[in-house]
Amino acid sequence: MQIFHNQTGVKVSVSTTYRFLKKLKISIKKSLCASEQEREDINKRGYEYRKWLDLIDIHNLVFVDESGVN
Repeated sequence: MQIFHNQTGVKVSVSTTYRFLKKLKISIKKSLCASEQEREDINKRGYEYRKWLDLIDIHNLVFVDESGVN
């Protein structure tokens, strides 16, 4: 809201901004990262997954683009 105020000189509340965006059917993320990322068990699983990825031969990977499939 401060950036908007600095650029336009107009003050708006957070709730007004959310209502305006909702009316335009624009959604925004309220946080930059999931709070689950701070959990110890999630960190451990992520570490184990990254270790597993190191074992994969990238020449054996096949990527399938399904964007045109109905």
